[in-house]
Amino acid sequence: MCTITYQIRRKDGKYIWFETTSKIIRDRYRNKAPEMVAVSRDISDRKQAEKALEESRQQMVNILESITDAFWALDRQWWFRFMNSQGEKILSRSQSELMGQNIWEMFPETVGFDFGTSVTEGSSVTGNGRICRVLSSI
Repeated sequence: MCTITYQIRRKDGKYIWFETTSKIIRDRYRNKAPEMVAVSRDISDRKQAEKALEESRQQMVNILESITDAFWALDRQWWFRFMNSQGEKILSRSQSELMGQNIWEMFPETVGFDFGTSVTEGSSVTGNGRICRVLSSI
């Protein structure tokens, strides 16, 4: 099976995105020439939505990188999903080192700290002279 994505030009000159998935069907018993089945569809709306989502994500990253506070986002399983450059400085770890890692495994010294309970309850957390507040969960 093979899937390709490409643009085609309509009669009116407008370009649209298409995706074609094809599969060769072989007849092993009759020694016939192979046949191919292909399905194509217009994915212009999907491409437009993907572009808008990427632009929105990039705008969020730009905002979070421009603030002077450290910021990192954890998912519900406590895995790092985002960290700005100030977060790298505060945690003394690079973004590439922490992305997709569990906070408790990367910072085992914080396991006894009441950080987890405080965060899940939504109250402020103080540690190492810094205060943070959970705004929302991802």
